[in-house]
Amino acid sequence: MHLNAVTVQSLGLVRIKESMTAESDLDLVKKRLEDCRLTLQHHIVGMVTDRASVMVKTGRLSGIIHQICHSHGLHLTVCGVLFKKRHNQEDTTEAAEAHEYDICESFDDEDDDDL
Repeated sequence: MHLNAVTVQSLGLVRIKESMTAESDLDLVKKRLEDCRLTLQHHIVGMVTDRASVMVKTGRLSGIIHQICHSHGLHLTVCGVLFKKRHNQEDTTEAAEAHEYDICESFDDEDDDDL
């Protein structure tokens, strides 16, 4: 059995400076692919995104295989359990998520010193 070689090419990043809809996200992806003479339907097998609602909808609208990154969800869950606040202070969802990232990043930095 002969397996065809898979070509992997980075298409770079596109800076997003404001909120975006799933439709505009998909348009940006298609435009970036077109710049490289590729199409979503003919050249891309699938995409992996986080569980943000806009990314889930982008995957659904894309018409290709869409996988939600379970590692990202697991990371957020573990950080939420390990660093859960003990008091009843109400935070907005965004502030709580930002707080989780800050704590987890500092936790990861401490582990790097042990290597």
